[in-house]
This record gives sequence, C-alpha cells and structure tokens, in this order.
Amino acid sequence: MGIDLNTKQIREEIENFNNKSVSSFYDFIDKLKKGNSILRLDKEKNYIFLYRGQTDGNKRLIPKIGRNEKINNISEIEKRIYEEFCRLSYPYLNSKYEPYDWDLVALAQHHGLSTRLLDWTANPLAALWFAFYENETETDSNRAVWRLVVQHDKIVNTKEKLEEQKSIGIFKPNHITKRITAQDGWFTVHNLDNNKFKAIDEDFSYVIALNKYSFKLKKEEKEEKRKEILDALDKFGINYYSLFPDLDGLSKYLSYHFLPEKTDKD
Repeated sequence: MGIDLNTKQIREEIENFNNKSVSSFYDFIDKLKKGNSILRLDKEKNYIFLYRGQTDGNKRLIPKIGRNEKINNISEIEKRIYEEFCRLSYPYLNSKYEPYDWDLVALAQHHGLSTRLLDWTANPLAALWFAFYENETETDSNRAVWRLVVQHDKIVNTKEKLEEQKSIGIFKPNHITKRITAQDGWFTVHNLDNNKFKAIDEDFSYVIALNKYSFKLKKEEKEEKRKEILDALDKFGINYYSLFPDLDGLSKYLSYHFLPEKTDKD
C-alpha cells in the first residue's frame, strides 16, 4: 500500500520534521553547518548537496511549466513551446544544438522559458540570495532555502531523451553560460505523471532527503533583516553582479548600492 503524500496530514508531518526555523544570516550558517555535520552518510558514497532559495517557502518544488493545474494538455504545450524556442533562438546562439539537447533546455530555462527543469545550486549562499533579492513581497515572513542531499546515481543520463524521463532526476549541466557557472547551477528534471508534472517535495523517494530553512520574521523587522542578509552576502561576494556576470547584473548591482529601492508606498 503506497503512501499518499498529497494528504494534508502526511504533508504536515513531513514538513514539521524537515523544517528548520531561521532568524538571521549567521543563524542560517550555523544551522546549515550543524545540519550538514549530523548527517551520517556513507563515506564510500559520493553525495550531492543542492540548495534552492524561494521568496515564498510555502510554494511546492515544481517547475514553472507545471504550476498551472488548470492546463489539461501540458505535454503538447511543452512540446510547442520548446519547438518554437528552437526555431526562433538560432540567431542568438553561439553554438549549434541538436533538437531537445539537454544543454539547450538549460539555456532556455536560464533565460526564463517555462521548462520541466527546476533551478538549484551547489552554493547555499547563492540560494540564500535568491530567497531575499526581491523586496516588498507578500511573503517576506516565510522566505526559505531548501536543501537536497542525494547520491550520484540520481544524476540523469543525458543520452536519454528529456521528455521520456520516468522519474525525477538530477541534471548536472555543462557550463554553457556564465550564469550557470557563476551560480554553480544544477537542476532537477521532472517527469509527467497523469499529465501533470510532479513536485519533488511530494515524491517519497526525495522527501526524506529534503530540508527547509524557513525565515519566519516579524512583519516590522522583515525589510531590515532582508537588507542585513543581502549586505552580509555581499561581503561574502554574493550579489547581483557575481551571480549574473553581465551588463544586466552589473546595472542592477550598482542601482542597488547607490539608489534606494522603490516600494509600493513610493
């Protein structure tokens, strides 16, 4: 008899067990260090530690293309989106890619295309930055960093077709862009299950490997804490320009440093 991870009770029990409350930058570092050190992993096996920052820690870990549950023909829509990207992107590509090339999908993902990939990083500080870089969100009290610990056998074989994946796997992309290199980017690649993309935090083979570090901040302190965390990250070399090493990243980095951020009240 299988376990239904979609039931509210099971989901809450798993999240309560894996959820760690965090209050500041150094509290995050301390709890992350303790969490990593108490993991009793087989030293003969190589484990991968991946991290994902989210401005809304309550959102499920599911790719952008799978977040609209009202779409019934998502497989066909995914195919059409990707075919059009392949057709129209050639003038902007420095290299030639085969159709359904895994690296081309990674490139498309990093430029905002809705794909079956979900972004992760091997750098926990980069993940923390992605959890806090946006200001004035409605969920500042629940920003979060997820940690995923898996063995190397979860890495997908990129010789197989992307669309034929039968389960969620780990995709280690080639460093085809400066952004992937700067962010130490990895991905989870999600399979279709009954015409819906599966969330990794609802997959029993992964939920026990996930931890969530949630920043449950008081309303009156959320913006001050956000700036403290971003300033601390900047001192460690993590900022818009280091993660987006191009003119867009440089411009946003300089604007953040020299101009006050706009809010909904301005």
